[in-house]
Amino acid sequence: MRLIERGTALVAVMICTAMAPLDARPVQETGKILMLYAYDPNTPGVAAFAQQLKMVVNEQFHNRVEIYDEYLDLNRFPGLDRSPQLAHYFAEKYQGFGPDAIVAAGTPALRFATERLSGLFPGVPIVYGQAFEPVVDFSALPATVTGRRQPLPFVSTYSLARALQPDAERVVVVGGASQMDSLLLSVALREITPLLHGMELDVLQDWSYESLIDSLHGIPPRTFVIFSSFSRDQRGRKFIPGDLIASLARLTSAPAYGIARNWVGDGIVGGGVMQFADDGMRTGRLLVRVLRRAPGEPMPPAGR
Repeated sequence: MRLIERGTALVAVMICTAMAPLDARPVQETGKILMLYAYDPNTPGVAAFAQQLKMVVNEQFHNRVEIYDEYLDLNRFPGLDRSPQLAHYFAEKYQGFGPDAIVAAGTPALRFATERLSGLFPGVPIVYGQAFEPVVDFSALPATVTGRRQPLPFVSTYSLARALQPDAERVVVVGGASQMDSLLLSVALREITPLLHGMELDVLQDWSYESLIDSLHGIPPRTFVIFSSFSRDQRGRKFIPGDLIASLARLTSAPAYGIARNWVGDGIVGGGVMQFADDGMRTGRLLVRVLRRAPGEPMPPAGR
């Protein structure tokens, strides 16, 4: 008899719970994120960044956040400013669409988002990551923008090479011919030059792939190499640096160092490398904080 009474009571509780008002139940978080990639998302660094960011967001929101990926692909179409056409494309495609946040992967994507998308999506927060290219004035960003900036690690890479090779007399810096390659190379030269203290500095930029192989193979003793960005050679041929690092490091006659974590293990000795997967994880956590802000709460501060 007691078993029957207890069973009846349990059924009654279950029925009452099922019939409870919807507003009394836990609220499931949902959201929409527009994610802009400045560069080819298939490159190892971009892929590692995006994978970790999405993993953090999906874990926190239990896969209830929709992510809309858009590829600006800016490095494969240099020369012409296609920002107006891209902005028109977004206006047409996302008419009536209200994202909860915009994620910019790379500072060119951040610049496009702040200059071209803020008017289409007024008040929508922008979170940036994988931001190492010095093409944005970070101190002048709007209050609706936050993110993580990665300093270019040329100083730490050079310092590591000098510590491991104290008898070195020469450093060779390798950069490509694209606009972004040249920009990063200029940063490398500006930061390394004051540290030379009598060391010779050679720059390899105006090269074809074949001539670069010859130059690296003939590097004299007491030299080390630092690889910067090289997405294009003087003939206009395009490269993914991560795909070439192993062969270039193997062919060079001197120890080689680099600035990206995914290059380690493919022939370079090491460097003060940028950790794209870690940056994606931390940017994802920052994005979660942005999405969970209370109404009127300011954006969390940007960081490194």
